[in-house]
Amino acid sequence: MRVRSPLGKCVDTSRTRESGGSATVIMANCSDLGGLSLFRPTHGAIVLVTVLPGEHGDLGSLGNALEENPALLARSGKPEDVELLDLSRSDLAVYANIVDQSSGGPEGVSPRHWKAALDVAGRGIVISVFGKSDGPVPGLAGKRLARDTAQAMLDVNIDTVSPKETLP
Repeated sequence: MRVRSPLGKCVDTSRTRESGGSATVIMANCSDLGGLSLFRPTHGAIVLVTVLPGEHGDLGSLGNALEENPALLARSGKPEDVELLDLSRSDLAVYANIVDQSSGGPEGVSPRHWKAALDVAGRGIVISVFGKSDGPVPGLAGKRLARDTAQAMLDVNIDTVSPKETLP
């Protein structure tokens, strides 16, 4: 599995972890990591890409399950901790905008964030887009960053995946 950042983001190699067939890759603004970027993002979002161990499930079924039980999106698993603001699907991904009040999330980020689930080369990938605690990544900007990250993952693994993602 290869990982590529979307435009303006760079991999934080000091905080990237891999174990037991899974990996978590953290991406931040290149300028925040000391790298140069010609692209100046308008927000300080961080992106977490998690490669799940084993094979993925059916994305259609996942979307249905999330609509029926948004608590699946909460770190705590408790329905009272999560609010599903938006759920959309494309042929290759499921996107959810949520507010997760559960403890245990990344420090200093807003509880409102975006998640995307997709299949890349037969592996389940979860993308999380977080804004700073003083404000979430604005609506469509968060979804677009999740989509751009998904597209970067599909592009870098193009030899093993199907056609380009389209934003729903």
